[in-house]
Amino acid sequence: MDLLVAAKKDKEEQAREHQNFINDAASTERNIRDNLELRHTEQQLHEQQEALAEMDIANAEQEKELYQEKSREIRAEISALNEQHYGKVGEVKQIRDQIQLLQKELATDFKDTNLLVSTDLQTYLQALDNAIMKYHSMKMDEINRILRELWTQTYRGTDIDGIEIKCDVTNQTRGRSYNYRVVMYKKASELDMRGRCSAGQKVLTSILIRLALAECFGLNCGMIALDEPTTNLDVENAESLANALSNIIEFRKSQKNFQLIVITHDEKFLNHINGGRFVDNFYRIERDENQHSIIKSLPIHVMQGE
Repeated sequence: MDLLVAAKKDKEEQAREHQNFINDAASTERNIRDNLELRHTEQQLHEQQEALAEMDIANAEQEKELYQEKSREIRAEISALNEQHYGKVGEVKQIRDQIQLLQKELATDFKDTNLLVSTDLQTYLQALDNAIMKYHSMKMDEINRILRELWTQTYRGTDIDGIEIKCDVTNQTRGRSYNYRVVMYKKASELDMRGRCSAGQKVLTSILIRLALAECFGLNCGMIALDEPTTNLDVENAESLANALSNIIEFRKSQKNFQLIVITHDEKFLNHINGGRFVDNFYRIERDENQHSIIKSLPIHVMQGE
């Protein structure tokens, strides 16, 4: 029994010694780790100190001043932009207040403006329409008066007493439509000329209408060009047309803005116009030996056989 107690105590003593050894080993391990960490930290500190020693302190100070100057400039720009921003905000507020004031005025003082403008436009439109209709009617009367005079002076037949231009007005959605037609008179009877007159009468009517239009609308630019006016006209009506043209030229020869151009192969027609009273030369188109067209200016007596 005593041996067991002694053995137990011996084992317990050994256990305490082992525990103390373990505790000492752990403490030694911590010390070693702390020493290693200290050495590592000291190494880093040494490296940083060397790097700091290698840095250009003067250049760093210069860069610092440049950055500070740039920072001050940026702050000044920001301050100026803020001032502009607040100024624009104030302007926007003033504009909005003005818009509200104008809208209030529109809603009160000018609320019927659109209606008044529309009414005025309708009045002006009606006045303009009436003026156009009056002018149209006046010009139609003037054209027909000139047509009657020219027809009486020119036409040698007895089947037609006179001609007129009739205008049929049709009201449409987009406005009026004007349809013109030529009518002829025999005493009190009126007939459309379309399909009821000869080719010569058509040509004569066409020429007289052009002359009447030029007489009515061409006071500031009285130029008339007739291309082969005697086509489909018999001799008697061609002579009458020539006499009418001669009378027109005689009546308007004192006007500087009047000019008559006649293009024709019928030299007899030109002789009946009696161009020698009004011009000294005329132009003749001929072909040379190479069949090229040439224009010659010749004295008027050459054509008249003088």
